[in-house]
Amino acid sequence: MMFFMQSKKNLSFNYASNKILLFFLCSLQFSFGQTQRHKDLYEFNLRGEVKSMHTVIYKAVKKSGTIMKGKKDPSRDEHNFIFNENGMVIEFVSHPNDGRSEEKFTYLFDDHLNRIEMNRYDANGVFVRKQKYTYDEKQVKAEEGLYDASGRALMVGRFNNQYSSIGEIVGRDILKENGNRNGRIEYQSDSCGNITVRSRFLEDGVLVSKKSWVYNSSGYVIESNDYESNWSYDLRTLYDWNEAGKRMDKSWYGNKIKFLLRVTILYDEYWNEIDVQEFGKKNKLSTHWRIEYEYDDEGNWIHAVLFKRNKPVFVVERTLGYF
Repeated sequence: MMFFMQSKKNLSFNYASNKILLFFLCSLQFSFGQTQRHKDLYEFNLRGEVKSMHTVIYKAVKKSGTIMKGKKDPSRDEHNFIFNENGMVIEFVSHPNDGRSEEKFTYLFDDHLNRIEMNRYDANGVFVRKQKYTYDEKQVKAEEGLYDASGRALMVGRFNNQYSSIGEIVGRDILKENGNRNGRIEYQSDSCGNITVRSRFLEDGVLVSKKSWVYNSSGYVIESNDYESNWSYDLRTLYDWNEAGKRMDKSWYGNKIKFLLRVTILYDEYWNEIDVQEFGKKNKLSTHWRIEYEYDDEGNWIHAVLFKRNKPVFVVERTLGYF
């Protein structure tokens, strides 16, 4: 389930074309609200004790009726991940296929499985910069710093987090290096602890944005709203879940609730996307992707073919290693 994050700036009637590929690029997404243990494996929808993952995207070719991998897609990097025994990524290497330099990142964690350090290296293995994180007693990020190779601080952000009597986060002050407030975020939550409203304020207390969420009884988001500072709609997103049928419809509406886009996603028994249809103006089908998988004994896909309008476009190979 990797199609849930999309900014208005990038929202277009080419949604499926962009997002279907992002799924296979395995870009990391992190959120302090999710369970820490095995969180990275969860993000990749991986099963079992996975130790490593290598993903390569090829252009598809068809010979004598058989779909085969052709040349590597130069616009898509090869990705290599290494996980620790807690299911967290400890190393990530991006291998560009278009002549750009390789990049490597390593990660360290504390006893609570919070990411406390990220180190970046260039193609020659030379250390470039570091990001460090500290957390409060609730294991929510309290400080984030960016440092160059010599250890000089390039940027340091501090946060003063406030909680309700039952431990839910209700506010976060963004602090300057001198301790003065540089901005603020306020949260509202429902009885299940799900965040329902997030408001962002500038240093002088002026509201700059709001976002709200509505959840169903299973805890899935069924509606999200982005607002301008005057509470007028900027972007509304509606989700229609059919868990039994493994189907999700997602629709976007702009100012004055104007329809922008709808995407319907079907999943297989492993909750991997197998069919993505995009509907544009007048709810007319504009793009259709279909994905066929091959799985290993653990239930993880290792080979996929992406079809656009029933024409094979990409072959994706994923090599997995296990502890």
